Amino acid sequence: MFIIALLRALASLAALLCLARASALAESALAAPGAARLRDICLNALGERTGAVVVMDARTGDVLAAVPEDWSRRPMPPGSVAKIVTAYAGLSGGRITSTTRFHCSNALTVGGKVRHCTVPGGHGSLDLDQAIAQSCNVWFYQAARRIGTERILKAWRDFGVTGVEKRVDSPERLAVGEQGVRVSCLEMATLVRRVVTQRKRDRSMELVARGMRGAVTSGTAKELAGLGLSVAGKTGSPSQASDADRRHGWFAGFAPYDNPEICIAVFCLEGNSYRSAVPVAAEVLKGYFGARAR
Repeated sequence: MFIIALLRALASLAALLCLARASALAESALAAPGAARLRDICLNALGERTGAVVVMDARTGDVLAAVPEDWSRRPMPPGSVAKIVTAYAGLSGGRITSTTRFHCSNALTVGGKVRHCTVPGGHGSLDLDQAIAQSCNVWFYQAARRIGTERILKAWRDFGVTGVEKRVDSPERLAVGEQGVRVSCLEMATLVRRVVTQRKRDRSMELVARGMRGAVTSGTAKELAGLGLSVAGKTGSPSQASDADRRHGWFAGFAPYDNPEICIAVFCLEGNSYRSAVPVAAEVLKGYFGARAR
């Protein structure tokens, strides 16, 4: 009798757990916009900008929106979004750690040419979290010399990106997305999903995700901190010309941070991430999450 009662109790518990899970999934599905509505949200967020938005289900990998389709598949230079791949290459290869520090005084000679960071006077001494959050070029130039070209190229291939060159002259420029690789918006969303799905069992990936969270709380994507939603991401502004206003704009990220539902990749032609991709991402996140993103 005891065994029968125990089996019945276990069956009841299993049924309750299934019901709770189904209820949670149903609530999430009801809260999220439908495919047509999400497509409209993405297109409206882009407005008159030339570029693309991809939204992917972080749990299943299903593409929820990819607009416009031609631009979402077009490979483009990743700019500073490449730093999350460089960081992973260094961490997983044992060449850097979360406490590795480099000093940024704004300028460093790379290939015989002086290259600058974005902050006059430099960022000072930074660890990995701070370097990702602040998108410090000089930190990543120095890290690249320790990590090496082959490790960084291999990391890109491991992330599933196809537009990777076989040989690159400058590990420094590869590290910050200035040469060596081109990525489509669809590939970028898939790359972010890999961070999401592997961070719980891969310490290196968790550290990358933590740096992406810092970019929103106190770094280059802090405009998204005001959404009332725990977003993580990385910005990028690959060069188009010497005029900063003609730099392209990237944002790649996921939300919510602790229990991700979606991955998002935004590319804007000649927009600069701070003026284009980040505001577009904000509108898409507000449209997708509704009342959860004020």
